[in-house]
Amino acid sequence: YERKRFWEYSAESVEKWEKKQEKKLKRSDVAFTDYNQVAHKKYKRMINDFTPDLNAYNEKKAAAMALASVVTAADGEVVSIDA
Repeated sequence: YERKRFWEYSAESVEKWEKKQEKKLKRSDVAFTDYNQVAHKKYKRMINDFTPDLNAYNEKKAAAMALASVVTAADGEVVSIDA
């Protein structure tokens, strides 16, 4: 549908229009609407900045697995028993 509609316009004018719409959308995202939106934006920003320390995680996981023993129950369920 959009392709057919854009046949009436030049490629330059279509690109210009799309850029204008993108700027308009970005500008509307910046505006304050409610506290939930602000909290969601803050959460997304924090998640993007978060970098997990996988080496420390794997070391802690290995240490925990060394202390725990794994037992298979009679019904086939695998259970970890902490010491």
